Amino acid sequence: MSESAVAIHRIRLRGPWQRQAAPAGAATPFTRRFGRPTGLDGGQRVYLVIDVLTAATCVWLNSQLLAEVPAGTTTWRYDITDRLTASNLLELHLASEPAASPLVPLPRAGERAEDWSEGRIGEVRLEICQPVREAWPPSPSP
Repeated sequence: MSESAVAIHRIRLRGPWQRQAAPAGAATPFTRRFGRPTGLDGGQRVYLVIDVLTAATCVWLNSQLLAEVPAGTTTWRYDITDRLTASNLLELHLASEPAASPLVPLPRAGERAEDWSEGRIGEVRLEICQPVREAWPPSPSP
């Protein structure tokens, strides 16, 4: 058996996001709770994916800093499989001002920046990835 592709199941983390109070000029924290996806098996991996970050963002999961993502990042992806609990708290601390650079990506066609983040971030989602295996060697064609 050899790995040939990856099957992906996407779970969008839309609302409800909670905006937390922050001092003027400080990063604005947005929080959202979500449960561990059910039915995970040993071969599956769960990734946190964030699209179109126009503001520098610190990403926290269950009070652990995952990364400091720079403004202008088109897509950020992080394997959170081993960090998941039954109930999870995701925190995105967005810099107070979006980057003022002409290189900051805009949402791709058909996408829009999420309203809850005031246009500073695109879609936030979980991607559950399962390697798809095929028989090796392949069966001869008739």
